[in-house]
Amino acid sequence: MKELLSLKLLEDESGMLFIETEDDSPSVEMFDQLIRCLGKVRSEMKPPVSPTCEPMMMKTLPVVPEPGFFAAQVFPHGPVLLLRHPGFGWMALQMDKQRLETLSSLTSQVLADLSLSPVGPVN
Repeated sequence: MKELLSLKLLEDESGMLFIETEDDSPSVEMFDQLIRCLGKVRSEMKPPVSPTCEPMMMKTLPVVPEPGFFAAQVFPHGPVLLLRHPGFGWMALQMDKQRLETLSSLTSQVLADLSLSPVGPVN
């Protein structure tokens, strides 16, 4: 096995986390591979990711870049929803009919709520 990237996860006095690398300029491709690898490892850890979103996660939300999402049923295993996160890149989520209907219902409700009381940007 060969080492591709060496990094340290550090915390400053205020509790803010940051990454320090030995290489001055790791490639974008290397970070993309790291993100995919971390996601795979996290998906296999116990306990799993919580089914509910904690309010602390809502403090700072990324703005979805254009194009921000894409849904397609061209995949052999069924419908897939693709979401584009500015830091994590494209995330593909396999969605069955029931989950797609739930997502459609939730987004319809959000749109209805927005028409009653529009709000500004989250950030």
